[in-house]
Amino acid sequence: MRQYNSLKLMKTIKPCLYALLFMFSMVIICSSLVFAGDEIHILYDSETRQPELQVGWGFSALVKRGGINILVDTGRHENIFKHNMKKLGYAPQDIDYLIISHMHPDHYGGMKYLLTENPAIVTYLPADFNKADYPASWKLNYVNKHQEIAEGIHIFQTNPDSVRFGIKEELSLAIKTKQGAVIVSGCFHTGWPNLIKVANETISKKVYLMVGGGRFIDLTENELTKLANKLTGLKLENVGLAHCAAGVLPDRIFGDQFGSHSIYSRLGSIISIPD
Repeated sequence: MRQYNSLKLMKTIKPCLYALLFMFSMVIICSSLVFAGDEIHILYDSETRQPELQVGWGFSALVKRGGINILVDTGRHENIFKHNMKKLGYAPQDIDYLIISHMHPDHYGGMKYLLTENPAIVTYLPADFNKADYPASWKLNYVNKHQEIAEGIHIFQTNPDSVRFGIKEELSLAIKTKQGAVIVSGCFHTGWPNLIKVANETISKKVYLMVGGGRFIDLTENELTKLANKLTGLKLENVGLAHCAAGVLPDRIFGDQFGSHSIYSRLGSIISIPD
């Protein structure tokens, strides 16, 4: 009788165990689907560790978030931009949004090619961007204020020193995550500390990661050290120096300040975005 009852109990428990295992497996699979592919892929820069890619002065980064592909800038030379896109496995048809950070030619060189190949891309330009006679089919939006273009995906509009930099408007991409804001832009002419303050006032009290340029190569060792200290004081957790922010001196100083939280972010690099 005891053996019979044991067998009966096992027959009752087994389906429950299988159901629990199935539910646990589905949780793992669904979690993988949510988090897989949320990343920043650098498509254009003047340094790389991948010899099949072509370097050039300028910046471009593909930001993947929740199944949406947002391209920030397109570098200077169209042929280099096209080459790197192809080598890294992307086509214009993969892009949903394009953000041109500012009106310097090393940031919009591939725009014509991209929008000619895929005019359905929704494009955001600074308000002072050259309003040439672009095709009517291009979906151009001139931005002069903060916008949320998709859930948790924002464009910050800021005003750099026009005398120093020759531009009046600058755009940055900002993504809201559970660990803080992730901000990407070509040069951050407005200054990294100022962008942190904008993020703190609008989408998050904490900035998890900033990736892009910053004209750090123009700064002295003392100025860079003060800046790194200031960014730490503003609770910036991770830095990804690229384009005009990266170089032997900035890399060393920010590497010393941030340690493993200073992430290599040159051409071909992939930087993960948290949930």
